[in-house]
Amino acid sequence: MRRRAARAAAAGALVAVTTAGCGGMLDDSEPSVGQVTSNRTVTAANLAFVTDGEGTATLVGELINDGEQTDRLVGVDAASEEGSIEVRLADGPVAVAPDEPQRLGPEPRVVAALEGIQPGLRVELELTFRRSAPLRTTVTVESQTGPYADVEVPGA
Repeated sequence: MRRRAARAAAAGALVAVTTAGCGGMLDDSEPSVGQVTSNRTVTAANLAFVTDGEGTATLVGELINDGEQTDRLVGVDAASEEGSIEVRLADGPVAVAPDEPQRLGPEPRVVAALEGIQPGLRVELELTFRRSAPLRTTVTVESQTGPYADVEVPGA
């Protein structure tokens, strides 16, 4: 119960910080649309693909593990009716320790090759974990400008 309350508080804080406007953002917060999705043990907050406009993108956001043991993000799938998107983990599985938010970005940990996918579109996303149930959501595609200017997007 305490863990669930802590997760809810962390997710709420992320939403409050990111929806308060640029003036209210903390230096280490992840700019985004304030989206929060969760299963029984993992919460994904503020996910977005940031693209350089040249056919590549980096997934940004945070993963929060409310489980008892470290979990790992082992796969990411994405789909869109607007075009194709192929996603890969840049350096293999991403460890998500209990009660320690794992930030995705600004370094490219989850990268995508995009074809026909432009900023402003939403894509379907599925995150697969070693222990937890998959998370399914939709995320926006954002330009590598403004609050996302410092996100690293690997070359094609």
